Amino acid sequence: MSIGKKRSLVVGILFVFLVGANLNLFIDFKRHHATSFEEQELECAPKVVEVVKEVSVIQESVCLAAENELPLSDEEILQIDVMDLKKCARVLREYKQHWNRVMQHDYDGVPFDSLVRPQHLVSSMTRMKTIERSRLLNWNQDAVSMYELYMSFKGRGLVIPASNYDIPLAMSSILSIRNIHKSKIPIEVVYNGAHELDQKVIEKLEAIPGVTVKNLQNVFPDTKVTFSGWSVKAAALLVASCAECILMDADAIFMKPPELAFEQERYLRSRMLLFKDRTVYINTDGQWVKDIIPKEAHEKLDGYRLFQSKSFYEAEAGVVVVDKKQRFLGLLGVTFLNTNPVVQQSYKGFHGDKETFWVGMEMMQEKYSFDVHLPTAIGNYDEARDKDKLCTVQIAHQDENGDLFWFNGGVIEDKLNIMTSNFVKFTHWSPELLGYEFTSKRNFVCSLMGENSPVPLTLEQLDFFTKLDRLWEQIKTK
Repeated sequence: MSIGKKRSLVVGILFVFLVGANLNLFIDFKRHHATSFEEQELECAPKVVEVVKEVSVIQESVCLAAENELPLSDEEILQIDVMDLKKCARVLREYKQHWNRVMQHDYDGVPFDSLVRPQHLVSSMTRMKTIERSRLLNWNQDAVSMYELYMSFKGRGLVIPASNYDIPLAMSSILSIRNIHKSKIPIEVVYNGAHELDQKVIEKLEAIPGVTVKNLQNVFPDTKVTFSGWSVKAAALLVASCAECILMDADAIFMKPPELAFEQERYLRSRMLLFKDRTVYINTDGQWVKDIIPKEAHEKLDGYRLFQSKSFYEAEAGVVVVDKKQRFLGLLGVTFLNTNPVVQQSYKGFHGDKETFWVGMEMMQEKYSFDVHLPTAIGNYDEARDKDKLCTVQIAHQDENGDLFWFNGGVIEDKLNIMTSNFVKFTHWSPELLGYEFTSKRNFVCSLMGENSPVPLTLEQLDFFTKLDRLWEQIKTK
């Protein structure tokens, strides 16, 4: 064999080796990092798109083949109409693929910018910057980069969005965690601008060990218009410093140490745990949800109560447990659905932000899990008065063992009159059995039990509520 032929054979073998090695690296990375909804994954086939001398440039497809449409141009992305949710969803999923491609080369926390960058990765980073400059992520313009935000997440913690109005309820949650459960888990209270939380309140919160307070607008400037009301929750979760986070409403109360949420099997499996809301049917059109989700996922959605015309509630977002390092891209989708004016569509037919947490994950094809149990009613039951129903403001949730874990709705009967409303005398709880009946009394919902009896609280649970009542009296007098 001539020297020229030998050289050609060696180059050919090297070429095959380089392509195979890069393909395997990408596929292994994809399986580990780019997981989609629940237990399924969408595979993107890598393509060799360019060969420069003996070096192959590997580039994976951007997973838009299922939608049968070509990626938008940079100019189209910069001018995108955020109310065209189907188109926005395609671009955000494209962003996910570029992100995964770039992060494949981020070893041991070393910023990718410090590494030698092949041309296809430069192309991905340029495309990502274009998408980040668009209206899709306009809440992040002139702020911290997505990469810097992602790398800042550390440890475990609780995140509580709050304002001056609901601080008494937030204090009851925080103090019950510290004083009753004796938990030292870091707690971060997030507010949306100086108009939302007084300095004296901030000082009072930060005087509690392990509690810090963060202004959302210090991370994402000019977000007063972009996020307001319910939508602040998703943004608060995204900017919080914890990597593994428990997002909780100011009026949510844990009946057990909150750290147990990280031990739930469904969280460990999917790295995001949601809890189910009541089964309440009101005619609503959820077609827009399917419009922004790849068709491959539609069959699973058909099993949801929403698409069976059983309930327009699916998720109860009083507590959301998530590993932000693993589900960061899904949370970008959730946050997008909670921006103005997108909420005009994403809240349509739903009750606020609740459903955006699973819809955003489905849109981005990221894993999540729902707790297996339906919610329960918890409150005061008097057999002579209530007979076959348990009427209450509060909605409770169980852990994977069926024990009461946390409840939403605060500790009082009327959240619109926080400082004057009575503390609820909690005595019983009831699982969802025969549906619900709405009453004329503000926010009271009756869980219908038929011939079943509610479950009396245990002595340990009654003792917890006795201590909680004392805490509430202390909060009211300060």
